[in-house]
Amino acid sequence: MIPAPLSFADEFRLLEACRSAMLHTQLGITDLIAREPNRAFQEVHVAGKGKDHVTTRVDLMAQREASAFLRRAGLDLRIEGEETPSDRKVDLRRETRAVVMMDMIDGTDLLTREMGNWCSAMVVFHPPNAEILGSWVGLPLGDQFKLYGAARSYEGARLLTYDILPTKTGLRYVLREQPARSWVRLRPQSYRPAPGRPLDGTSVCFYGQKRSRLLHLRDETDFPWHPSLEASGKLRVYTLAGNPMLAKLAEGRVSAVFEAKGQRPYDCIPGLYLADKAGAAVTGLDGMPLDLGRVLRDGGEVTYLAACDRRLLRDLGRLIA
Repeated sequence: MIPAPLSFADEFRLLEACRSAMLHTQLGITDLIAREPNRAFQEVHVAGKGKDHVTTRVDLMAQREASAFLRRAGLDLRIEGEETPSDRKVDLRRETRAVVMMDMIDGTDLLTREMGNWCSAMVVFHPPNAEILGSWVGLPLGDQFKLYGAARSYEGARLLTYDILPTKTGLRYVLREQPARSWVRLRPQSYRPAPGRPLDGTSVCFYGQKRSRLLHLRDETDFPWHPSLEASGKLRVYTLAGNPMLAKLAEGRVSAVFEAKGQRPYDCIPGLYLADKAGAAVTGLDGMPLDLGRVLRDGGEVTYLAACDRRLLRDLGRLIA
């Protein structure tokens, strides 16, 4: 017998707790880096059954702060963080509780180098029904924090922008909603290529920051060396992907994001759910439907293709399939 999902009231309370935890943890990250910029990025070894998991002090602090904040909601939860020792595979097939999966600093290397495009991400999941209840992606942008959210209980995906304000001490910060704004409905771009010029005017993103990713593309796909790209018109390619770029796909700032080698659920499911709810086309790399809930429940890495609409999905799929 499949356990009943959360009541509407508990589901709303959990999603609001996740939203608050995202904001609370963002302030903690900002504070720690401001107060102890050198110690924040020191390596920390988290003991596992096999080898230790190596992370940083700020990564570990962010996960612990967010987890503790969620526990205060008083709900029976299972919380899985990206800083969980890597020797233990997350298996949710027998889990009956609601699950929150999080990566509170997705892109530590970028944060360390002050290059931006890192984020915090959460997805809320009910394993017995293999159903996603909602997801959040938070993107710091200068003195602002952009919080993207989607849930099964409302249509579309939304964005709320906060100002990050220093206090008088200069070492503590507060977040304030921009008074002239409320939740903004997210809408992907429109794809209107010139005749005979597929991908014209688009911006395509893939994860190419590591050597292995570039070599995988060379070995397994024709992209980005496919001859037909010569006729693609004005095209920009960004070697960034995962949750931050999927949130920007939902917002209409990029045209498509794909992953050919495979990403862990922490690194893409929150953003894929956002993009799908915003109206983007999301499939597996083979063009077949991608059941995000079943992917979360069964575990494993994810390959995907997400585009602003199905015409771009088709044109891009021809290059990378």
